[in-house]
Amino acid sequence: MKITKTSKIGSFIRWYRMERLSMSQKEFGEDYGVSHAAVSQWERGETIPPTEILDMVVDMAYQKGYEEGIGCRSESQVFTPKQIDYINDLMGE
Repeated sequence: MKITKTSKIGSFIRWYRMERLSMSQKEFGEDYGVSHAAVSQWERGETIPPTEILDMVVDMAYQKGYEEGIGCRSESQVFTPKQIDYINDLMGE
């Protein structure tokens, strides 16, 4: 499988949904106002979520890390440097 920006975004969403939130695709979709089928398509790299949803996911990932008390006073304490680079790449920064 060729690794594309779309597949990287899908992998990030899947990781965040499963590892950080322990949510099903249906629950995650309900939180973001989309169907579980849309979430599945994102995670498989078939489609990409709208920018506003991707922005919300990244913002919530940072906030979730802070709330969990992972020693997080900044993004560098919530995510590893490799994860920060990955997220910045996804966001086109």
